[in-house]
Amino acid sequence: MRIPNGVSYFKRSKGEVPIDGVIKTERIEFFDDDEISKPLTSVNLDTKIEVLERYKNTMGIPYFIRKMNEESPGHKEAMQTFERAIIAEKLGFLATDLGECKYEHMEDFVLKVYKIQSLGQSNSNKRIHFYSVELTDENRDSFFYTFATMKKPNQIARDWGKSKTAADWLREDERFYILKKNLHKHIYVPPLPHPNKYMSFSIFQQRTQGMER
Repeated sequence: MRIPNGVSYFKRSKGEVPIDGVIKTERIEFFDDDEISKPLTSVNLDTKIEVLERYKNTMGIPYFIRKMNEESPGHKEAMQTFERAIIAEKLGFLATDLGECKYEHMEDFVLKVYKIQSLGQSNSNKRIHFYSVELTDENRDSFFYTFATMKKPNQIARDWGKSKTAADWLREDERFYILKKNLHKHIYVPPLPHPNKYMSFSIFQQRTQGMER
């Protein structure tokens, strides 16, 4: 696989040094965080997208499909995981206050909605409603995120009341499916939530049930 443009490493005597060439690998492996050494440099989102697109183009060639299936049997699942991480980063899902996306390391973490705030409809598609939520894990770490959804309030009260993995929460956002088809597609931009207008999800459920009676 050819190294995309823009990848570099830092050398004290020269500063940033570009890397040019190809990488030959026998197979794609999965590793735990503690088995991976720190990278020489960070890889920006555009470079990740370029790697994914080159992989998809390669998978359109029968010869390379056969070779990958023989030498890297888990390549499809590995690249699907990579694609979800790219989409999460592009959406800012599970991002810290400093903008660092934690999704890649938290994909299998179980999260639940602690607080919620309705932000109204999308101006470009009235079927889309925005809801900002606070997601928490078992360690009480929390992340704020705004979902674009076509679900009604009663569906949200029911479906979002269950704990889900980060991967399943990502799929709750309609923009996930838009970007899965085209990573360069324009996506709905939500309004900013008000910090004092969140309500606990349990109260949201009670109010939604009250409206149905």
